[in-house]
Amino acid sequence: TGGLIVLVREVWPRPRDVPRTVKLLTLFSRFGAPSVAILVAAGSANAVEILGVPGMRWSPDYVALLALKIVLAGIMVALALTNRFGVLPALARGETEARDTIPLTVVAELVCAFAILAIVGFLGLTAPMEM
Repeated sequence: TGGLIVLVREVWPRPRDVPRTVKLLTLFSRFGAPSVAILVAAGSANAVEILGVPGMRWSPDYVALLALKIVLAGIMVALALTNRFGVLPALARGETEARDTIPLTVVAELVCAFAILAIVGFLGLTAPMEM
């Protein structure tokens, strides 16, 4: 999330120094992709551990929050992949559409990240199983 905040400052409302922005985005994606992969793996293992108890009924509130978190994480990953393999190369080629698109996709990723953090907080306060 911290890296996304720096990126938003760099690209909003439009990238001013495109070569610098391309370098920053490339560096961010190089470290961001493995970090997200580790977070998704850890979150998946945590969900299996919590919800894998046989014979227990899952709390609908907990499952709804978890599903929303998964959807938002999927959107965030899709945006990141779109940026890395679509928008970033176009930005490096100097395409105007990429200069207009990158601020929107980076901000959308940041919004997803903040929403995921809020959901994680609520998940910590919600019982995963019905008693």
